[in-house]
Amino acid sequence: MNNRSLIEVKAVSKTYRRGRLSVPALLNISFEIQPGEFVILTGSSGAGKTTLLNLLAALDWPDQGEIMVEGQNIAHLSLWSAASYRRSKSESFFRHITSFLSLLLSKTSPCP
Repeated sequence: MNNRSLIEVKAVSKTYRRGRLSVPALLNISFEIQPGEFVILTGSSGAGKTTLLNLLAALDWPDQGEIMVEGQNIAHLSLWSAASYRRSKSESFFRHITSFLSLLLSKTSPCP
């Protein structure tokens, strides 16, 4: 991974816990996205797509690993720093991700 990456995810894992039950959502994933690249996130239900987007938006924190966005490690920001990050650096970026995710879900989820 290099310094020019827009996003770098390094050995990230996230497990959700409910009582004694542990549900791994992401296990040691790594990737990078360069400026100008177009990336589509696909996978079956429960594969970790929403978990990954929540981590990239600093709405949740990984159990381990690093998440670098424009050179800033956002993996373990405080609540205050995470809110500041979302406001300053990622407002338009995550607005587009949210719009895309909504479109994707509307195309893949059956309507009742």
